[in-house]
Amino acid sequence: MQAGAMCSYACPPGCQKSQWPSAQDATGQSVVGISCNLDGKLALTTPGLSKNLCIPGTGMVTVQNKMSNNAATCRADYPGTEDETVPLNTEPDSTSLLTCPDASTYFTWVGDSTTDQYYVNNQGVPLQDACIRGTDGFDMGNCPPSYFGVG
Repeated sequence: MQAGAMCSYACPPGCQKSQWPSAQDATGQSVVGISCNLDGKLALTTPGLSKNLCIPGTGMVTVQNKMSNNAATCRADYPGTEDETVPLNTEPDSTSLLTCPDASTYFTWVGDSTTDQYYVNNQGVPLQDACIRGTDGFDMGNCPPSYFGVG
């Protein structure tokens, strides 16, 4: 890995990234993750916020699956790539914690608060197929039948 390169990462349900550099890209694209330092080692970019890579969200948003099959839900990797690649498989008759950022303390971009977007696939779509980028007419990943935001 090249010195200064950034590595995005995902956190488990209910948690969100804790690392992003204070200087952001002027193009309007968020830069987030851990960086590769001059010694070729990964380094925290916001150690003052947390020494852990993942921190809890608000803990106040859940999703309940009342269907007869699984429902794969994909969270957008934000801040980061913004692709809907962070998977959560909800099983029948289960309740799962969703990541919901706290606008008063979490990442902001040009003064705007962060939200999380969730893409809900049809029931029965296998998790390994659900959270991939597709094209128009593709009914999974970024083109599912339903999506919503929290924040």
